[in-house]
Amino acid sequence: MNATGGIVHLPLASAANRPAETLNYLISVLIAITGAALGTRFRIPAGTIIIPAALAAVAGVLGVPAAPWPTFVLAGAYLVLGYRSVETLMPQ
Repeated sequence: MNATGGIVHLPLASAANRPAETLNYLISVLIAITGAALGTRFRIPAGTIIIPAALAAVAGVLGVPAAPWPTFVLAGAYLVLGYRSVETLMPQ
């Protein structure tokens, strides 16, 4: 909080500059894997994305630390998601 009582939000770029602990990455990976498995197991539409996002939101509210992933990891994940989306929409 700042001097006037308002919440101060750090820019997203600063998260990438802080060194993350191994435990933070482990927690993030466990949330993603568990959420994807639950979404697949219970056949929830888009569950492999929605359930991990919901779990990550709950973890964030509870104060569980999240890992600031490097840019190349995020870019690779977006590439895979985009490729799979196109492959699903336009099968050969």
